Amino acid sequence: MVYELKNKIPQNSSFLNSEDVLTGTIFGSLRYFRNQNLLINFLNESIDINGNRLKINGDSHFEILFWEKYPSFEKSNSYNEPDLVLYNNNEVVIIECKYFSILDEETLMEDDGRKNYKNQLIRYASIIDEYYKNRTHKNVIFLTNDKSIPLDIMNNTIKHKDIKYEGINFYWLSWKYLYSVIQLNYSFYSSDNILLLSDLLNFLKKRHLYFFNGFNIEKTKYNRFYRKNYNFEIKNYLFNWKYVPKLNIYFSKINTIEKNFFQFYERHYFSKVNKYNFNWRYENE
Repeated sequence: MVYELKNKIPQNSSFLNSEDVLTGTIFGSLRYFRNQNLLINFLNESIDINGNRLKINGDSHFEILFWEKYPSFEKSNSYNEPDLVLYNNNEVVIIECKYFSILDEETLMEDDGRKNYKNQLIRYASIIDEYYKNRTHKNVIFLTNDKSIPLDIMNNTIKHKDIKYEGINFYWLSWKYLYSVIQLNYSFYSSDNILLLSDLLNFLKKRHLYFFNGFNIEKTKYNRFYRKNYNFEIKNYLFNWKYVPKLNIYFSKINTIEKNFFQFYERHYFSKVNKYNFNWRYENE
């Protein structure tokens, strides 16, 4: 991760598009925390096709397996290799991680003329059925870089899963949720974890793995004859924006920054900055 943060990876390197590198960097880092609250909070952002969230108990502790090979009970000389398997005595979660690649899907014609659709998620359900059948809570998560749930894939998965997988639930999760989860939990971690959390946030920002949720000022009483101040961050710099009658909305720098950066950002119309991810707060006058 530090290698990439310091721009030591060539821009055309396949590492930048590799989901295995992304998976190893993110989950490899998360497993080094003393407790798994951050990991569990991230996984609990997963939703099913009905919008219901995954609910993993915060006291859970998982063994984490990376790219474990599971020989198939149905086909000889065949095995499945999920990206991640998290399990304990009561729960199992299999995660299929995608970045820029697509989910493997296939439709085969059976001897009786029926079409048999399968994808990686359904195949991983077979791992749970064969190796973790005695767990009470059994879940498969499709982790992608999408902004919204890929309903076609998820609906196909639910529609074509075998009846014996009825107790296995399928969820979708976006990489982008991790940034918000880390921010919400940042203050709860000890100084021993701050460096790793900071590197993770910077890594996610460098990969553009975060959501921009916009500005929410619905509860602010607005009047053109009053000035209201807000603070927000752009690329680690603190700025201020305000409404001033007859001058339009603008923002200006609060802390000292380098000259070139200041010239670009010193005054910018509010409507033009929505492409950035801001953290802002209302500042009482």
